[in-house]
Order: sequence, then C-alpha cells, then structure tokens
Amino acid sequence: MFSFVMNKNNDVNLKNDWNISPHQGNSRKFVENAGDLVKNYLLEAVNEQNSYKREGYDTWIFPLVQMGQLGIEQDAEITKRILREAPENSKLNIATSYFNFTKDYMETLIHESKADCNILMAHPKANGFLGAKGLAGDIPLAYSLIARKFQKKYKQHGQQDRIKLIEYLRKGWTYHGKGLWYYSPNSKYPCLTLIGSPNFGERSVKKDLETQLAIVTENLNFRKELHSECENLYKFGKVMEEKLDCPKWVHGFVYLFRSYF
Repeated sequence: MFSFVMNKNNDVNLKNDWNISPHQGNSRKFVENAGDLVKNYLLEAVNEQNSYKREGYDTWIFPLVQMGQLGIEQDAEITKRILREAPENSKLNIATSYFNFTKDYMETLIHESKADCNILMAHPKANGFLGAKGLAGDIPLAYSLIARKFQKKYKQHGQQDRIKLIEYLRKGWTYHGKGLWYYSPNSKYPCLTLIGSPNFGERSVKKDLETQLAIVTENLNFRKELHSECENLYKFGKVMEEKLDCPKWVHGFVYLFRSYF
C-alpha cells in the first residue's frame, strides 16, 4: 500500500505508486489518503469473505483493525459497543496486562454497561517493568495508580457491586494476558470473545497498529473451552486493595504522559 523501500545502497524512497511522505510537510494529506486506502481495503476484504458464507456454521470470526493515527477505529468501536450493550445479568471478563483504559471505555463501563464486569490486570509485582533501571522501575505503580483512580470514580457512582478490579499475582511469573469474554445473561459459558493485541488502553486505541479477532459461537464445547481459558487466568487474581504507596512524581508522570503508555 504505502511504505518506504530500501535498496541495496541503503537509500530509502517511497514506493512507485505512492508519492505522499509524512515527513515532508504532508502529514495531514498522508493521514487522509492512507486512511482512505486502508478503509477501502478492509471493505473489499469483508465483501470478499462474505461471499463464502455457508449454512450450518455455529461459529463466526470477525477480524478487527485499529489504526488510530489514520482514523481507523474499527476495533475500538466494536469493543465500546460490546461494553455499552451488555445487558443486566450478563458478565464481562476483561483482561489487560497494563491497565490504562481510555476515558471513553471507563465512562461506558460506569454509565452505560449493565453487565457485571471483572477486570484482570497485572499486580505491580507481576508487571514486566518491575525491577527495571531508573524511572522505568516505577512504571508498575503508574498503572496501579490509574486503576485506583478508576476504582474511586466507579465507587462514587455506586457501581462497586458491579465492577471489580482484580490483580494477577503468581510467584515467579509476570503477567501479559489480554482478552475479553462475554457471558450472556445467566449463562455459565461465554458466547463471544476478543483475541488479539490491544490492551484497551490509550496507546492501543490512539497510537498503535492493533489487530484483533471477535469470535462469536453457539458451539457448547468451544464455549466450555473459552470458559476454561478464562478461569485459568482469573484463578491467580486477587481483588485489588484500595491503598497504594506511590511516590508523588508518579502522580505527575501519569497526569502528563498517560496517553503514551
């Protein structure tokens, strides 16, 4: 589509069929044209796949793409719709290795979703940044601080019985699991899951290229396997404590740079 090509002499040039460089004062034009190109490609791919539908299927897979910098927000739109339309007596289990939900997701969970929501994230001791040199060593505390700010907010709106924050802690392990499992009202097993790269966070939605699969199934055996997968993650989780011993500079860091991690 659009990319730079490096030849054997290490010269970097745009591809022959693309003449807009984001590094030469054409960033807005690049975003508009590149975004349109990707959107058209995705529409063509969906139409092509739809031509292969067959009767008798019990499982459907939908690819989702997120390229926030190009205005492609397919994954975020579908994720928000799942959160928003989850009805009473349904359940959402959401796993993210680094808790930094977007403001949009937080507001949707607090004010629109009716589902019981269990959010699993890394305990500071299970965060991959633990023990890093310099300021990076306190990054686990930054994520935990964001989680507690969210906790405080949903409690202010009386949602503490519906929303739970859970920290993964397993001796000798770090945690990087992610995903979403949706259980329809009063159901024991999930019928929908999201599998892919997003962390449901600021950077995932607005800055990174992310891909994900939404899987919807009526197959009971498959639903049981999805449930088992989810249970195996959550069995190492403990309800997050409210108190956090956090240096003051971390508060300032989160305020200034939250959208970058």
